[in-house]
Amino acid sequence: MASQHARLDPIALIKRGYAAFRRKPGICIAAWIIYAMIGGNGSGSGFDFEGAQELGWFGIALIAGGALFGIAVMIIAGPVRGGYDLAMLRILRGDDSVDIGDVFAGFERFGKLLIVYLVYGFVVFFGIVLCIFPGIYLAIALYPSFLVAMESDDPPIDCMKRAYALTRPYFWQLLGLSILSFGVTVLGLLACCVGLLVAGPVVQLAWMAAYDEMTMAQGDEGEPITVPAEDIVMVGGRPVENKPLRP
Repeated sequence: MASQHARLDPIALIKRGYAAFRRKPGICIAAWIIYAMIGGNGSGSGFDFEGAQELGWFGIALIAGGALFGIAVMIIAGPVRGGYDLAMLRILRGDDSVDIGDVFAGFERFGKLLIVYLVYGFVVFFGIVLCIFPGIYLAIALYPSFLVAMESDDPPIDCMKRAYALTRPYFWQLLGLSILSFGVTVLGLLACCVGLLVAGPVVQLAWMAAYDEMTMAQGDEGEPITVPAEDIVMVGGRPVENKPLRP
């Protein structure tokens, strides 16, 4: 039986992200600030070459605080991003128990997330150096790697392979989301930069929504998911599976 096709309309994903943000604005903003400072550039995945810019944080840290501080930032960025992504995914799925401590849950999988971060960053960086578009493609295709690493016990490279298999059929839709994410981020910057405290988290939640749509469409072993009625919650005016997190 063939798997379903994920619904990845960029506007619908942004709307779903905004609906999740409205439910928990305080935790979304606080978590995004931590993520933006340590785990990523905080302005959306894909279009702005996130992998390369994450490596850019290392360079900035080197200049600002020396080699040891720069290395420290690079080492913890992967676990922070993993914890942040999973916390936002849980909020998107209707879990109101998420708190700021969950942003650091990735440290429980420290080694795996560090490897994912380093491989992801360097692969995207060299893709950009070689020909720009390969970097864009890889940044989008591999963006769920941190979520897969958090939700599964697979080795780091296998997590990245699974992320690629998940996103490969949807590259053009995700590219559209990247472009819209960039536009939303620019609007946030134009609003005296204060708007970025809304735009940043909403964009990240939209990418979590894309991941959720793709995983629900794929199902287990590539089969469509059949969800009991009692396991459905309403998020943003649409039914969403309130599925338990994988260990």
